[in-house]
Amino acid sequence: MNLGVFILLLALTGGASGYYYDDYDFPLSIYGRSSPNCAPECNCPESYPTAMYCDELKLKSVPMVPPGIKYLYLRNNQIDHIDEKAFENVTDLQWLILDHNLLENSKIKGKIFSKLKQLKKLHINYNNLTESVGPLPKSLVDLQLTHNKITKLGSFDGLVNLTFVHLQHNQLKEDAVSAAFKGLKSLEYLDLSFNQMAKLPSGLPASLLTLYLDNNKISNIPDEYFKRFSGLQYLRLSHNELADSGVPGNSFNVSSLLELDLSYNKLKNIPTVNENLENYYLEVNELESLAGGGTNKSRRGMASRSFQMSLLLISRAVHIYSWSPLTTLLGTPHITLLLWTIIYLCHPCHEFEVKSFCKILGPLSYSKIKHLRLDGNRLTHTSLPPDMYECLRVANEITVN
Repeated sequence: MNLGVFILLLALTGGASGYYYDDYDFPLSIYGRSSPNCAPECNCPESYPTAMYCDELKLKSVPMVPPGIKYLYLRNNQIDHIDEKAFENVTDLQWLILDHNLLENSKIKGKIFSKLKQLKKLHINYNNLTESVGPLPKSLVDLQLTHNKITKLGSFDGLVNLTFVHLQHNQLKEDAVSAAFKGLKSLEYLDLSFNQMAKLPSGLPASLLTLYLDNNKISNIPDEYFKRFSGLQYLRLSHNELADSGVPGNSFNVSSLLELDLSYNKLKNIPTVNENLENYYLEVNELESLAGGGTNKSRRGMASRSFQMSLLLISRAVHIYSWSPLTTLLGTPHITLLLWTIIYLCHPCHEFEVKSFCKILGPLSYSKIKHLRLDGNRLTHTSLPPDMYECLRVANEITVN
């Protein structure tokens, strides 16, 4: 396989997966001899002449792009504007990569992107955008606008092929996101991590398979918020401000969910999940087996014995103080011990609940969790209940302090 074809296949593989790869740069020397149909300062490999590489050339504007170019790379330059006629020779451009430049919205002229009727991939990561670019062509599949200063999203209405959207590391709030993606029936991957959302945005498409909301300020989940995402498989809510009071009982009981990340929050109880979940991350929360040390089982046992002893002592107290006023009886150490025991028994403790993973235990009823992270909490191996291993029988890794 020649080098040009290898590079193309590598890029296509990365794009098809939907994941963001920041570093897929190659020195121009490895591309080999350049095709004559190329801007003089750039490189168009003879083995792959429809690609033009203009990376790391200190360019301040988009160079002349000759007809026939379909894949244009302009990364790591100093481009701060795009003229309206910059791509008039290549209206059939399919990939446009503008990462690591100085672009601002006000200096992107006209409807330059919507004229590119075959554009599938548009990357403008690491620039100075304050809102999403547009209008965009209906052909677009992959949009990446990460590491900008975006506070406002324009309309994505009519982008019937848009599948992957990366908006992490911006300044978006929930009001800016809500309804922006309404009607996008092909959207499967949405990354809104490292933004400024205090609430979950409304109006997200039900077609989502992957939703990343980590590193925001989210403290509350509306009841049954995730139920409408019937195919959701990967959900990240780590590094937020979630506490038990803001998480309704069945918030994450979604049958399609395979991976759930709730690490680095303020949870004291383990949220219930569906038996189909495979990876569950709960590290660095406030999970604990009980309030005050020991295991719940031993705590209840000690309290029960104290309760029985109290009853015995009370029977003696009644005999001793049988003719005393009620106030005298209530002040005896026997009654005081009983009252404290009742309080101790009734005091709520944060238990490691196997029911969070398995509603019913049986030969064919168990959790499919393979990886469970509980480290960084107030749990130890001795605080895990014995039936946990029957519930999590296929787990490869359970990490506890």
